[in-house]
Amino acid sequence: MISGEPIADVRGSDAMSVSELATALGLRPSTLRHWDAERLVVPSRDRRGTRRYTPAQVRDARIVHQLRLAGHRVEPLRALMPQLRRSRRLEDVTAALAARDDAITARSRALFDGTAALSAVLAPDSAAVSECSARTPSPHTAR
Repeated sequence: MISGEPIADVRGSDAMSVSELATALGLRPSTLRHWDAERLVVPSRDRRGTRRYTPAQVRDARIVHQLRLAGHRVEPLRALMPQLRRSRRLEDVTAALAARDDAITARSRALFDGTAALSAVLAPDSAAVSECSARTPSPHTAR
């Protein structure tokens, strides 16, 4: 499998077909076709229209694969991948991934805060409930 190889270790002869790349990454070919349709990793085509992944596209597929394994969704990756392709320095890639991580963290915190606020609104005040139940006889108790 190529997922364990260094990403920079590519050669011009490393172009692959859909089935070759899928096998190398441990994916189904349909996953790569889906990524093509979603514009995450768009392979080159030969004159017969057959998909061929150049070394740069193999690298992109490896990156998408690792980010998907880490839980990144397709829509944000569609915005992130062009930034990663334009970046030539590790610092640029690190900054793009850190910005994405910060956005996920902020959204997670907002969801937690919203959940806590909703819980406070929906959960009855335990003191008021206890006080009310002490004054109101239960329909199951004798009168």
